[in-house]
Amino acid sequence: MLRNALSIEAGGRRGFLKRFLRGCPGFQVFAATVLSCAVAGCSSIAVSYHAAGVEPPLFKPKDSGGKIIVYWGTAWRANQKEPSRREALAAKGIAEFFSSNLRWETLHISRSIAGRGALLATDTEAISEAKTAGAERVLIIRIEELGPNLMFYLSPILWRTENEVLFHVRAINCQTGQVEADVSTRWVRGGPFTLLGADSLPVDFAGALKAVFLGGDTP
Repeated sequence: MLRNALSIEAGGRRGFLKRFLRGCPGFQVFAATVLSCAVAGCSSIAVSYHAAGVEPPLFKPKDSGGKIIVYWGTAWRANQKEPSRREALAAKGIAEFFSSNLRWETLHISRSIAGRGALLATDTEAISEAKTAGAERVLIIRIEELGPNLMFYLSPILWRTENEVLFHVRAINCQTGQVEADVSTRWVRGGPFTLLGADSLPVDFAGALKAVFLGGDTP
């Protein structure tokens, strides 16, 4: 008898749910959206620049074969989580990106200039060191953000995650001493019901570097 009662109760609940869904087509659409986004992710990419001088991409096809030196450093916010992990990610990403592209010849990648942090050295010091090495152009990269963000909302969007990359690039001509480009870049990938984490940051950092130096908005 107890089994029959439970069966009747369960059947009644299923019948109520079916009647509810039939009477609420909007809820059906919402539920389908949540399920599809949870599986596939409603992810998109947004890239924005603030540029003076040459605008992205900084390396045009005509620049192929140029010799460069890359100096870089970090300037994290005060409450940055796991800065050492992010610095290791940045070091690997910069090394892979600048060493694997045939459009330029990377002579050296360093976090220091004349014995000081790359972001604290003067342009004169950077140019002098680069010219000695035979470089035609100096790139100084200041990384300010490499992180996933998780945000919660009221319905219909319950949560979203974003991977954010924020950095600043200065390109200096070693022969003339002129600053050819001064670019701040913000790359954001994510969206409603998308689950992203620190493990996916290398993809976004590589995509942001590609967007600035070669063009495009895909990782």
